[in-house]
Amino acid sequence: MEILNLFPIPVFKFKYSEHATFKSKAMEYLNVDSVYANNTREYSGLEFTSPELHRHPIFSEFAKWAHDNTATSMETLGFYGNHQITSLWATRHRDQVGHHPHQHSNSFMAGVYYLNGTEKNSGTTFYNVHDLWERIVPATLPNKRLPVNSSTTLPFDEGTLLIFPSWLKHRVAPNQLGSSGSVRHVLAFNSMPVGMTNTDEFDRYNYQDISTAEMITTSHHKQPTN
Repeated sequence: MEILNLFPIPVFKFKYSEHATFKSKAMEYLNVDSVYANNTREYSGLEFTSPELHRHPIFSEFAKWAHDNTATSMETLGFYGNHQITSLWATRHRDQVGHHPHQHSNSFMAGVYYLNGTEKNSGTTFYNVHDLWERIVPATLPNKRLPVNSSTTLPFDEGTLLIFPSWLKHRVAPNQLGSSGSVRHVLAFNSMPVGMTNTDEFDRYNYQDISTAEMITTSHHKQPTN
């Protein structure tokens, strides 16, 4: 018998050889409370930095490494690797703080990097888009692993970068500080392709390089007038 896995979901894993040096510099910056000012989710306590860390000198070398690995991931999928990281940010997870199930909208590839924590910290849970198969579950054979699971949780491993299609839904379980022993810090980024595609006969798709573009903030939104 041959099993044909027709629709695999790719998640690419990389280890950063410069993690120790990078972590030391990054945590000195991220341990300052003011970098999370006005960016805390009230319902969960999750704290965010600015999404422009890729433009900060401390994070520039990491951003270049993440960029190169994203290009490799795209080429493995059969695309040209031309792309631009459009945003890079950090989140801080104190006790009982996690991140709800979500996707990265308005991007092509996304990444998460385990910057600070222990192996007892929760990693990232990814949700299977094929999980409709398990809406009906027959009796299971003893000691038999089901071929399709609704989700998979990858372990927290410092210095590990995961790159995946932005549409792939994922979450992070609340940090149990009593057992993990560490506040959890994660970097995340979004990426978009750059340049004209060769898949449309009318050449309608030409993704612009926005590396120097100003990011939209709440201050850009005009208040309604009466």
